[in-house]
Amino acid sequence: MVALPLLAALLCAPLHRAEIVARHPLAGGPTMVWPIGNGEFCVGVDGSGAQNFAGNIMAHWGWHSFPLPDGLRAADLPPQGTYAEGRPTGGDDWPAGRDAERAWLFDNPHRLPLGRLRLVRADGQPVKLEALTNAKRHLDMWRGWHTASYTLDGEPVAVTTAVHGELDAVGLRVISPLVGRGELRIELDCPYPTLDTGAQTG
Repeated sequence: MVALPLLAALLCAPLHRAEIVARHPLAGGPTMVWPIGNGEFCVGVDGSGAQNFAGNIMAHWGWHSFPLPDGLRAADLPPQGTYAEGRPTGGDDWPAGRDAERAWLFDNPHRLPLGRLRLVRADGQPVKLEALTNAKRHLDMWRGWHTASYTLDGEPVAVTTAVHGELDAVGLRVISPLVGRGELRIELDCPYPTLDTGAQTG
């Protein structure tokens, strides 16, 4: 039986994981967010090499709750998963007239975007998508590095973004004559969270 030795040879063959990962690169435009992270901490990176067009920094510990609405106390809220007035507190089962409590419990707690790293010009304005030409990007999924290169205002820009393998830390390296002249810099924006899913953070 020929199939059995062939199957045994395939099962015993070494698996070159780095080569397999390298054969399957991501593809997408400059506004597509590619995540890099370590399982506990994640940075969404766009084609700028930072987060100019989309993306956030998130961590497993990053949670937030909005303050209670005026006139509402924590004691007025039943614990989630219990009963209010003899009925479950979830979904649309809330009694009439208790919309504020239901809305607050539905929205809280929620994941907290920790911030956004952007490339900005000397006047503080973020670099816009239409300003980038000759844009290329690559995600080295094996090492967890994102590299982006493009031309901005006639000058080359190279950005490398990486997340630490164990710590909640991100590194961003920008190489360009624009940096040396003070015409391009990195900004960390830490806005207050919003529930407006159509709005970008920052």
